[in-house]
Amino acid sequence: MTPAGKIMPGDSAKFTLTFTPDSAGTKNAVVNIASTDCDEKNYDFAVKGNSVSATKQLNLTMFIQGFYDSGTDAMISDTVQVKIRNSSPPYNIVDSSKTIVNSSGQGTFLFSNAVNGINYYIAVKHRNSIETWSSIAKPFTSSLLNYNFTDSTTKAYGSNQILIDTAPIKYGIYNGDVNQDGTIDASDLSEVDNAASESLSGYVISDVTGDNFVDAGDLSKVENNAAISVSAVLP
Repeated sequence: MTPAGKIMPGDSAKFTLTFTPDSAGTKNAVVNIASTDCDEKNYDFAVKGNSVSATKQLNLTMFIQGFYDSGTDAMISDTVQVKIRNSSPPYNIVDSSKTIVNSSGQGTFLFSNAVNGINYYIAVKHRNSIETWSSIAKPFTSSLLNYNFTDSTTKAYGSNQILIDTAPIKYGIYNGDVNQDGTIDASDLSEVDNAASESLSGYVISDVTGDNFVDAGDLSKVENNAAISVSAVLP
């Protein structure tokens, strides 16, 4: 660093240091200031700064209808994608994140494009579930946002959830949309029926109960949801 002008004996000068960290944590550096005094060496100053990660964290709690067991109050873990969207039309996607939601329905999603203090809708996507949005747009505060879909049906936009447990009261997002067209109907039922006829197993989209088998249990779930014309409810 070279001063803009001479600093005379007894005078002082102010410098502004700016650094762009590549990760969070304590950062150390040495600032070298050139001296034109032949009797003095250059000046070295040790500086220390704390960098804060720009990543925003969403702590989400949610359950998937067919994956939840009311007997154990637990869910079969699975991968879920969350897209955060602008709060006004056309509700553009700001960022997306994937993680595994655990048996307690909890998942941590990280976003690099979100900004503190800006309201975003939380849009939940799962491999065979109905896309479900938060009922209102919420902001990250100090890089953190907590949202729980499970304690009230009204936590989902349009109250588009189903009661999956009565003790304790828990709600889950509808599943059975195996072709991901936003509606649970005869086409989903046909796909699951065919898979069940073939005794399909493994990590397959037609497995609506998450037990790695496609059978009558999966067919029943899809049939029930198709009968009440379950579909995505979006702003």
